[in-house]
Amino acid sequence: DNYAQLFRDTLFVRWIFNSAVVSLSAAILAMGLCGLAGYAFAKFEFPAKETLFLVVVASVSIPPFTTVIPLFGWMAKLGLLNTYPVLVLPFAASAFGLFMMRQYVSTLPDELIEAARIDGCGEARLFWSVVLPLARPALATVGILVFISSWNSFVWPLVFMRSNEMFTLPVGIAGLNS
Repeated sequence: DNYAQLFRDTLFVRWIFNSAVVSLSAAILAMGLCGLAGYAFAKFEFPAKETLFLVVVASVSIPPFTTVIPLFGWMAKLGLLNTYPVLVLPFAASAFGLFMMRQYVSTLPDELIEAARIDGCGEARLFWSVVLPLARPALATVGILVFISSWNSFVWPLVFMRSNEMFTLPVGIAGLNS
């Protein structure tokens, strides 16, 4: 009877759908962004590269709860409250994922990348055809970690979602206790 009441009286299926959409989107976007940024930090030279990388890595030490209030103000000004992007974007920009991809891509031999360039491969094609296939294990790890952290997120959906229809599973289940 409790399970029938759960599906009849709550938006349980919608909460699962919301969690799946947010977590899959965040994982896919994080794999793409972290892969590109990791490749850039590992194989290109540009001004202030090390300083910028240290700032990104140092951001891991900032507790995420301290950024909730400023991000709430930004998201409200952008009109993103109660939308999927407000939950996807913070997880897609993963500093740990960037660090992991940079470290992994830096182990790839420079000779392989130079050989592809000599054969006439452009940067986009080089990344898509050479670097990504070799970095699949690291990309899968980043995707899994981002998916799990996004799925289990409680504070972000609780703060940024206003309607019961947009809650994710952890927030919806916590609401059942009350």
